[in-house]
Amino acid sequence: MKIEQSDVSLFSSYQKSHKIEEYEQLRIWNNEESASAQIKNGDRLELSNEFKKMEQGAKFNISEDNSFDISVDTKLMAIIRALEAMTGRKINLSLYRHDNSSNRSEIADMRAKNNSQDENTPQRLGWGIDYSYSRSEVSSEELKFSASGNVRTKEGAQIDFKLAFNMSRSVATHESLSFKAGDALIDPLVLNFGGNTVTMSDIKHTFDLDFDGKDDEFSFVGEGSGFLALDKNGDGKINDGSELFGPTLGNGFDELSEYDEDGNMWIDESDSVFEKLFIWTKDEEGKEELYMLKEKNVGALYLGSVLSAFDLQDTQNNLVAKMRESSIFLKENGGAGMLQEVDLKV
Repeated sequence: MKIEQSDVSLFSSYQKSHKIEEYEQLRIWNNEESASAQIKNGDRLELSNEFKKMEQGAKFNISEDNSFDISVDTKLMAIIRALEAMTGRKINLSLYRHDNSSNRSEIADMRAKNNSQDENTPQRLGWGIDYSYSRSEVSSEELKFSASGNVRTKEGAQIDFKLAFNMSRSVATHESLSFKAGDALIDPLVLNFGGNTVTMSDIKHTFDLDFDGKDDEFSFVGEGSGFLALDKNGDGKINDGSELFGPTLGNGFDELSEYDEDGNMWIDESDSVFEKLFIWTKDEEGKEELYMLKEKNVGALYLGSVLSAFDLQDTQNNLVAKMRESSIFLKENGGAGMLQEVDLKV
């Protein structure tokens, strides 16, 4: 072949990206008044002043002062060290002060009294730690090449051509872990049947949220949202936090998944609990209602969830709750809505 004349166009493009997203949260709370009488009168673990500063984001060095005895559960420290090894990050926890000043005979009497009560009743410690970490990494590379043109040979042949190829690759990794100690967080599941996401009302509600026998005051969810509830005793009302999903174990999605009888990651009509679930709402005038799921067009609840931390405020910009995790539910008409886990401030 002998080329007499040619017109050739070449084109290429190249893109490469590397994106890393990390989320880390450490929450610590100490509310001794919520602890059970048994724990209050027995051995206590007090948070040091340095430890409490962590909640405000302060940095500190642990003092070597030996003015008080140090007592830390070895299993707890092993878990913390494992978390540090997995994440490559230092979890700067201070130590606990151990107090043995309580009268031993009073402790024995109190324990005997509490042991006679229902063993299934959870004991509130009055303190807790919740650590969450997630990391997503996405790497991608793409090359595009194209060529076109026409050639006339000396032999009189006319050649028109087009040629193209694409090369691409993408690698995504995700890792997450969580660690909890102490009391479960008060974080019930919320169904948003009237909007995209949860909102909080200015109305305060008094209710035994952590089922310790004492009423807690908290902001109720706003219009178009309601707490997912299970009327366990069939009395037509929600009596305490044990009939919500979240306050018992500290993770509403885990609690709800216990009712997934066919293991398909959905709570739907194939699960016997579906027809027993309610949406607990309260309007701006304080009127409470219980709706069956289908009354609000809810057809199935998805049990998978992702971290979605966000502060929730009332109309006066006061912090009243924190969004924690988000998922979806399917509507009977084929749409979708938000199912979220919310930490309530009490």
